Amino acid sequence: MPGGAGEERPLGKAITIPVEARAGRGPIQVYGEAPDPKRPVVCFDESPIQLIGEVRQPIPATPGQIERYDCEYRRNGTANLFVFLDVHCPWRKVKVTERRAAEDFAACMRELTDVHYPEAERIRVVLDNL
Repeated sequence: MPGGAGEERPLGKAITIPVEARAGRGPIQVYGEAPDPKRPVVCFDESPIQLIGEVRQPIPATPGQIERYDCEYRRNGTANLFVFLDVHCPWRKVKVTERRAAEDFAACMRELTDVHYPEAERIRVVLDNL
């Protein structure tokens, strides 16, 4: 029976729920494992940001005074940051998109598998509630 004890339950062509997640293993246990290049652990998160610009030019620093900025700003729209972070090596990637949509998430996952970890047997992705 698919999804039984000790098996993976397929969600789609390339996505599965790993056994360790169904067994109640959390990110802390996965983070503590020894690094394995064939099974990297990658944290993935996103953050919406507001793009702002200055209305007035900042006043440059002078001796005894720091540079000063006016609190008024111009709103220049929004963007979304998708952030990848490899738990076991000093690697991170930030991808900027115009919006946060399922297509953007899927494109990030495709880039993770095809570009950044093409030799990995399995990429263990730790997500929060996206």
